[in-house]
Amino acid sequence: MTTAAPPVAPGPAAADTAISTIRSSRRPSSPFSSLRATNVDADPPVTPSTAALQRLGSPTARSAPSVAGATVPFGQSPLDDKAFDPVSYVNQMFPNEASLASMDAVTAKLGRRLRAMDNAIAANLRSTSTGTAGASSEVAAVTRAMQQLCGHIVTIKDKSRDAERVVVGMTRDIKSLDAAKRNVTVAITVTRRLAMLTAAVKQLRAHAAQREYPQISPMLQAINQLELHFRSYRNVPKVAALLSSLRVVQADLQKQILDLFDSSFTLQAQLQPGINVEMLGQAAFVMDALDDNARQQLQNLYCSLVLREYRTIFNGKDELSNLDNVPRRFAWLKRYLKVYDDDHARLFPAHWAMDHRVATQFADETRAGMALAVAGAPSKPLLKTVKAAVDMEQYLAQRHAEQPPVSLAAAIEPFLGVYLDAEEKRVAEALGKAMARGLAPDEGNPAVLASATDLFLLYKELLATVAKLSRGKLVVDAAALMAKYLDRYAESLDGYVREEARGGAAAAARLGGVMVNSTAAAVSAVAAMAGSGAGAGSGAVAGAGGAAGNAAVTGGTDAGGASSGGIRKEEWLGICRVLNTAQYCATITGQLQDKLIEKTVPPFQAQISLARQAEAFKATTMAAVKCLVRTLVDGPATDAAWTAMGRIAWGSLAMAGDRSDYVALIIRVLQEVVPVVFSGIAEQAMFKSFCDKVAEAVPNKFYSVVLKSKPVNEIGAEQLLMDAHVLRDACLKIPAWGDADAAPSSVFTKVLTKGFAKLDSLLKVLLTPGSAPPDALVTAFLSVYAPRDRTRANLAIVLDVRGARRNDAAAALDLLATRLAAETALANAGDAADTGVGSGALSPPLGGAAGAAMAPRKIWHFHRASG
Repeated sequence: MTTAAPPVAPGPAAADTAISTIRSSRRPSSPFSSLRATNVDADPPVTPSTAALQRLGSPTARSAPSVAGATVPFGQSPLDDKAFDPVSYVNQMFPNEASLASMDAVTAKLGRRLRAMDNAIAANLRSTSTGTAGASSEVAAVTRAMQQLCGHIVTIKDKSRDAERVVVGMTRDIKSLDAAKRNVTVAITVTRRLAMLTAAVKQLRAHAAQREYPQISPMLQAINQLELHFRSYRNVPKVAALLSSLRVVQADLQKQILDLFDSSFTLQAQLQPGINVEMLGQAAFVMDALDDNARQQLQNLYCSLVLREYRTIFNGKDELSNLDNVPRRFAWLKRYLKVYDDDHARLFPAHWAMDHRVATQFADETRAGMALAVAGAPSKPLLKTVKAAVDMEQYLAQRHAEQPPVSLAAAIEPFLGVYLDAEEKRVAEALGKAMARGLAPDEGNPAVLASATDLFLLYKELLATVAKLSRGKLVVDAAALMAKYLDRYAESLDGYVREEARGGAAAAARLGGVMVNSTAAAVSAVAAMAGSGAGAGSGAVAGAGGAAGNAAVTGGTDAGGASSGGIRKEEWLGICRVLNTAQYCATITGQLQDKLIEKTVPPFQAQISLARQAEAFKATTMAAVKCLVRTLVDGPATDAAWTAMGRIAWGSLAMAGDRSDYVALIIRVLQEVVPVVFSGIAEQAMFKSFCDKVAEAVPNKFYSVVLKSKPVNEIGAEQLLMDAHVLRDACLKIPAWGDADAAPSSVFTKVLTKGFAKLDSLLKVLLTPGSAPPDALVTAFLSVYAPRDRTRANLAIVLDVRGARRNDAAAALDLLATRLAAETALANAGDAADTGVGSGALSPPLGGAAGAAMAPRKIWHFHRASG
């Protein structure tokens, strides 16, 4: 291979030289010459395949390169691959010696392709060298143009600096002339104003000497404007002298007008006869034009002249200063205000509001005298004085609606403790009388106690009076007084509810008088049933309880033939009335607090709060609801039924029958009491709360009686389960017994269902035969109770009610622990879903009495058939 030629200057000749060099470097000797010489006769000639020719750029694959230098597109031949391997490629083209016969054709084709590529490279080199030469000339031209542009810019900057120097020189003289013109203008203006002020002072002096007040007032306004201009020239001697002479003239004029007013009024604040009222009014306008000090002096002089008579009459030593004569002070003020409207109002500018100034100064002096007069005064004269002061304040507030209020009663407010003490006595007496009426309803609102409405009417009057007397500390003290007696009233209501809730003989006679004779008959009948023992059949249960059931429903007569009289409705309505009263008091107490705050100024509003009293009444409301429920479920009304239930020998019952008589008595009491309570409770929400609590109390009471009725065998459990279902179905009708259109709420249904579900679980497990082994009892327990209730304590309750022996109970508890541990292990291992843990998978299918827990009614029919 030949070496490359040295670099030459760009141009066509250099390009040709480079092309010749590249061509010479691309002509290697043929690698197949020796093969062609040694293997001519080895095999028959084989021509390259069509694929081989295509790889070489055969015409069968693509067009041959043109003479113009067109090249085969890159990437269409293996020769264009960057990872091209010549040896492998040759072996593919000539797989055997016979294929070497086409060596010349392949070589010729490679030569053509090489020449085509050389031509393309030469053409590219020529175009590149030609473009490079043109670009160099263009860059040189641009450089020369930029240099010329920079020169032009420098020239423009120099010319602009010269122009600026010329303009500054031209305007320097103009600025000097402008400053001189301004100075001359100011001098002329000051001179003219000085001449005007000098002339005005001379005219003012002349008008003042002649008391020509109509001309003085507008002149003073002009002088005041000129004086403002000359305040910056006070250091100039001529100006200072002129202003000094002006002050002298103004002082003389002010003294002249004050003397004029002083001599124009009598001791009784009346105008002197023959006084020139118009001139006085003009003089007042002159004082208004002078300055604030002159205006204030005239106003103080007038107030002093007007109040001269008042100070003489009410000097603090005369008997008219006594508390009883305080209203005469206000009468004097009203008389003066009338004189002012008739004669004095036209003497002063309207914006002075001289009557309000006099009233304010009158109040300042009157408060001091009233404070001395009210010290140690009794409550009635004190209240009379306060009312008179409040009335006067309201009169002045209406007269001077656009002026600050005049305070008169503030001086008496520190002494109003005497008034509040008297009011407290009155409230205490009134509340005592109201409470003496007991549970008497209010005439206008029969659902509420009359004592509550009387108390709040008294508070309304007290608030109205206090609001007139003060809007400060007195209202706070009144609020504290009201809170005190609200606490006492709430305590009395709560005490009544607690007394009724405790019951006792007196409470039983008042609130529990539900068919006393009928209840006695029911107890006797159930006692007869209980005494029959295990040998009695279902017929004995029904027969013994038949008379009791009829007596409980229809009423009965005692041995003496006197009527039982039915339920004592008024006693139940009394508790309902207390409930309504507590709720009414809670609502009105909140409204009273808002009114008290509304009648008080902001600094005292934070000190007023009746929230604690309102909460106490709300607590009494809920206590009254609980009292109604407790009296109904745990009181004498149903006590006989629960007692009869507890006396039945559930452990020796031989056969189950229809519903028991005690259930019929409970249902009958509910049917009679619920409508009474509904008619007595004013708020529908409270009746719903009552129903919800009854739904919770009835199953809980049934459950507690079952726990005390041990032992209970499977027949007794079956009967109890039947009674529980009957009672539950009846309890669902409780809202409808009060309101026929009402349906049980979701909360009511949920509470009732939850209570009876606990009872059902206990009784269903007790359905297991007594002869069954502990394993059967535990199996029934796990099947009936929910997973969260499968506790050792619940099983212990079941065993206790069942009356199990100690060894059997211990074995059952141990077996439960084993079963629960196994379930826990399976759950932790992740097999609970497959094995059914939690749904009784570990327990065998129930049969016999244990399986009967899931179908108590079928067992009941079986026993009846066998009987």
